[in-house]
Amino acid sequence: MRRVFLLLLLLVVSMVVWRLGERLSADALGMAIGIVLGVLASVPVSLILVASGRRREDEDEHIERVRTEPAQPVYPPPVIVLTGHSPAPSGGGSFDSRGYAVSPWLQTPTQRRFKLVGEEERWIE
Repeated sequence: MRRVFLLLLLLVVSMVVWRLGERLSADALGMAIGIVLGVLASVPVSLILVASGRRREDEDEHIERVRTEPAQPVYPPPVIVLTGHSPAPSGGGSFDSRGYAVSPWLQTPTQRRFKLVGEEERWIE
């Protein structure tokens, strides 16, 4: 039954197109074909836009779900260690009293200080 209905519908549509093709001028027929093909060309773009909108909604729902969960970092925060040069020792600089250069390995080391940066900033002693 369904096949018969589809065949009958195809026959009626083809007869209408045939009769319109006989009555319309070549310019009007070309314009009608252009409009139909233009609409058909926009279908894939429309489907892509609908799919991207659906994906964006899914991502927004995921973000909202993560925000409402208890405060847990999604990933561990990175550890960044900044090393700098140690300050020169006071007094003699890098030369001894006789004017000879002193090796930096022989100088007395200064105590290093670390700064904790994040939710709170403080110096670690």
